[in-house]
Amino acid sequence: MSSLLACKGLTGARNSMEGRWGLYNLIHRGEYYREALVDELGQRYEIANISFKPYSCCRQIHAHIDAALRLRQEHGLRPADIRAVTIFVNTDPHWLCDPLPLRRRPPSVVVAQFSIPYSVAVALHNGKVVIEDFNKPARHPESVYQLADRVTPRHDASLPTRIIPPARMEILTADGRRLTTEVVDAKGHPNNPLSWNELAEKFRDCNLHSVHPLDSSAITRVVDTCRHLEDLDDIGKLAALVAPAH
Repeated sequence: MSSLLACKGLTGARNSMEGRWGLYNLIHRGEYYREALVDELGQRYEIANISFKPYSCCRQIHAHIDAALRLRQEHGLRPADIRAVTIFVNTDPHWLCDPLPLRRRPPSVVVAQFSIPYSVAVALHNGKVVIEDFNKPARHPESVYQLADRVTPRHDASLPTRIIPPARMEILTADGRRLTTEVVDAKGHPNNPLSWNELAEKFRDCNLHSVHPLDSSAITRVVDTCRHLEDLDDIGKLAALVAPAH
C-alpha cells in the first residue's frame, strides 16, 4: 500500500527513520545498522526466505518432530519397539520440556503446543502430526502418553542457539539398538522446504478445522489455482474459491 501511494505522489516525513526524532534515534537510541535495510534493495526479497510450519505447534519443536518421523520411517519403528527416547536440547528450547511430567501429559491445548516430549511421542506413535493432535490432546489413547513417559531431555550446550533450533535424537530400542539422527534445518525452512504436495496436504488439514470447510472438488480447484498463481488475471478469483458465499 505504501508503494502504491508513493507512486501516486503521496509524500511523508523525509527523516522518519534516521532523523533526530526518527525511529532509530528515538526507539533504538541511535544504535542501528542501516545497511541491513538498504543493502541489495530491490534485489533481495526476504519474503522468499520465510518458513512454512508443517505442524501446528511451537516452531522450536519442529526439528524434533522431524527427527522422530525420520527414525520411525527409516527403521520401521512401532511404539512397542521403543524402550527410551533421548532428545538433546540446548538452553533455549529446554523450557519446552519443563516441568517434565506436565510436558509429557499436557492437560490443555496450549501445553500440548509447547511440549517436545508430547509432540515427539505423537510423531513416533502415529507416523504423522496433524492439527487435531494439539486441539484434542486428551483424546489420544493411553499408549501415546506411555510413549511420552519414555521421552527424556538431555542438555547439550554444543547445539547452536537459533530461532528455529536443530534437533538431535537417540532412540534405544527394545532389542538393544541405539538409533540416532540429527536435523539441522526443520522442515519448511528455506534450506529444507516443503514440497508442493506437503503444502497442499497442510491446506487440507487446515480445511478440516474451518468454520465452513470446502468440499473435495473446491479444495482441488484452490490447490490447482495456487499452483498456477502467476497465470491468474484477477486474485479475486482465488478469494472467491477460498471463501465462497454462505
